[in-house]
Amino acid sequence: MFKIGGLIVAFACSSSLFAQDSWKLVWSDEFNTEGKLDPSVWNFEQGYARNEEAQWYQSDNAYCKDGLLVIEARKEHNRKNPGYVVGSSDWRKGREFVEYSSSSVTTVGKKEFLYGRFEVRARIPVAKGAWPAIWTLGSNMEWPSCGEIDIMEYYQIKGIPHILANAAWGTDRQWHAKWKSRAVPFSH
Repeated sequence: MFKIGGLIVAFACSSSLFAQDSWKLVWSDEFNTEGKLDPSVWNFEQGYARNEEAQWYQSDNAYCKDGLLVIEARKEHNRKNPGYVVGSSDWRKGREFVEYSSSSVTTVGKKEFLYGRFEVRARIPVAKGAWPAIWTLGSNMEWPSCGEIDIMEYYQIKGIPHILANAAWGTDRQWHAKWKSRAVPFSH
């Protein structure tokens, strides 16, 4: 389970960009309603999305409870993949069954920012196979030319748990990113 206690976005409103008192709160979500996320702000990805991940994304695995956004990973049993195509070599269509489900929430088309600071309070799962992440993408261009900032990712590198921060941008080759990363062992 991945729990986020609040998401705050603040932006500078004066020429003193780094002075803390010059920041102006432009949006926050404290997840202080019970049940479903606010659809005027949040979108849900549906199905298999990227990186040949094992989970099927769906909205049912994310909800607000006690001031937290809860995102659950669930083991599914005998659930058919609605996109399954017999003999397909596409990783999204070649899986007959959905073995795991989770949720991926975005603000695409609803909240966009140029410059600013994000503050997030989150508890993350550290079980083997977990890959929780909080990341941003640019808009109006295809990836990676739009840019990507991975605020926080957790996964194991050679069996050792790590917290990562990454930035990616486009190169002269379509869909080929240049990455700048920092990995810190979770024990630190």
